[in-house]
Amino acid sequence: MRLRFIECSSGPAERFAFDEVAMSYAGRTGNGIVVLYRMARNAISLGRLQSYPEMKMSEIDQPFDVVRRPSSGSSVVHNDLGGDFSYTVAMPLSEIPQGSGNLSMDKVFRRTYYCEPLQSALGSLGIQTAILGYNYVVIGEGRDRRIISSNAFAENREVYGARMVHGYVNCNGQGKPLWDKILGSGSQKLAFASEFGVEPPEVYRALVGTCSDLGDLEKRDFSEEEI
Repeated sequence: MRLRFIECSSGPAERFAFDEVAMSYAGRTGNGIVVLYRMARNAISLGRLQSYPEMKMSEIDQPFDVVRRPSSGSSVVHNDLGGDFSYTVAMPLSEIPQGSGNLSMDKVFRRTYYCEPLQSALGSLGIQTAILGYNYVVIGEGRDRRIISSNAFAENREVYGARMVHGYVNCNGQGKPLWDKILGSGSQKLAFASEFGVEPPEVYRALVGTCSDLGDLEKRDFSEEEI
C-alpha cells in the first residue's frame, strides 16, 4: 500500500488543523498518510469535548499555547521544544482492517498503525514496552506501569470517508513540570525516553524507520492548495 509521508514543523493550532487535511487526503485519494510533527511552541491540547480547566491553567507560570484537538480525550502536554513530538496516521475507511474477536475496527486500527510502529521503534533503542489495550504504550508492569505514549482517534465518514489516529511521544522529562500542574499525582504514571539514556532525535529517527514498514512511503509535503 502506498503511504504519503510528511515531516512537519508548525504552530500548535496549525498542527491539529493539518489532521483535517490528512483525513481529507486519505478519503479523497484512497491512500494512507503518516505525518510526524514537531510544534514550534509548547502547548497543551484539549480533547474535542473537554471543558477548559481554568483552575489548573492559572497555576502554570511558563508560556504555552492552548489548542483543541479533533479527537476526544483529556489534556495533553506537548513539550516539543524539549524534543517531544507527535504523529498522525490517516487512512481511507476501505483500507482499515476489520475487527476480530474483542477488537473492533477502531481498536485494530489504533494498535496496527500507531502502537505497534512506536513499540518497534522504542524496542530498537533498547526501551522495552507493552501495548495496553489499544491506546497506550507502557513501560513496566502492575503498579510500576507507566505511560510513554497515548493516542486518540477521529473519524469523518460523511465528509472525508477516513479515520485518523494521533498521539504524542514523551521523549524528554523537561515537560514533566507542566504535566505535574495538569495531572497532579497522576503525572507519576508517565515515562520518558530520556530516563533510558535515549535522546529525542533517536526516537524520532527510529519511528521514521518503523513507519516505513507500514507501506511504500512517498515523502511529499502538504501543498498550498491542500492547506
